[in-house]
Amino acid sequence: MAKDEFDTAGTYVAIKDLMGELVLFTPTEYLEEVATSFGDTDAVLTDLVVLSQPGTPEYTDVMIFQGALIGQLKRKIPNGRKLLGVVSLGEAKKGQSAPYQLAAPTDEQKQAARNYLAGLTVSAAVQEEPADPFAVKA
Repeated sequence: MAKDEFDTAGTYVAIKDLMGELVLFTPTEYLEEVATSFGDTDAVLTDLVVLSQPGTPEYTDVMIFQGALIGQLKRKIPNGRKLLGVVSLGEAKKGQSAPYQLAAPTDEQKQAARNYLAGLTVSAAVQEEPADPFAVKA
């Protein structure tokens, strides 16, 4: 199949809908003063994969506006690094909402991400070879 030469406008997912999920982010761009209905604010443009949901949904060109997540993601852009973590809430400061942030992944979660990046699913990585019903038994 030929590569599609057209880009899309990106996809949308709300960070609040990813609470508790294992997410692999690939941040691509830091954007300053993006116009929103709440005024101008900074954002990070990222691709992300929700590794803990069935079918590992992928989202492209997602704008992240949450301050703590911006701080975690924008440092990865210059070196083209990915960021893996579990979406969680931090501690709220007086008069403010609790910030969304990424909690550190476990070793098992890191392996799930490695398997995904290697083109494997977790079930395929641990699935045993099916028994050959025609094999000669000794």
